[in-house]
Amino acid sequence: MKKAILVTLFFRIQFFLIGQVPEPTKLPEKVTCDFPNAPLRISPDPSTETIGKIPRYASLNVTGFQETYLKVKFDTLEGYISYLFVKGYTPEFRLYFDYAKSLDDKEIKEKLQAKDKKRLDELIEKYGKWASERIVEEKIWIGMTEEMLLESLGRPNDINRTVTSNSVSKQYVYPNYRYVYVVNGKVTAFQD
Repeated sequence: MKKAILVTLFFRIQFFLIGQVPEPTKLPEKVTCDFPNAPLRISPDPSTETIGKIPRYASLNVTGFQETYLKVKFDTLEGYISYLFVKGYTPEFRLYFDYAKSLDDKEIKEKLQAKDKKRLDELIEKYGKWASERIVEEKIWIGMTEEMLLESLGRPNDINRTVTSNSVSKQYVYPNYRYVYVVNGKVTAFQD
């Protein structure tokens, strides 16, 4: 256990210092079940249905992994087994999981950045660059339109409306006692 912690710590320090994780060992093609009647699940989630039980010492073909589960083939069954139930779990094996997860995290981050970029482009087309950058940063300012406010802060918890002969005033109530006042479709005041 201490060795596993030291190896993982070594690679994390190396990642911090040089900015990259060294290439880990490959995921093994075969593993052995090291737990009697280990559950083989339909998906990598402990609350999902089991599609079979794997006997101790059974040889499993590894076809992939997700989170902390290996995707394996056993006889005619294919499903997920927790990596804790297999023999040969080593620090290198854990490193493979950490490395692959970091790639997944990077891919998710890139997708979110692409989505944010697309939204910013759409807002720029609608409101111009200056206003769009502020909207993306969830800022508000005097003179912004009601539509911009909703793009910036989203739907409020409540809207209090006052109608007079000359105007329609609204008080947008956001969480944490944040109030925005809109008169005739324009922000005229706010409290944070």
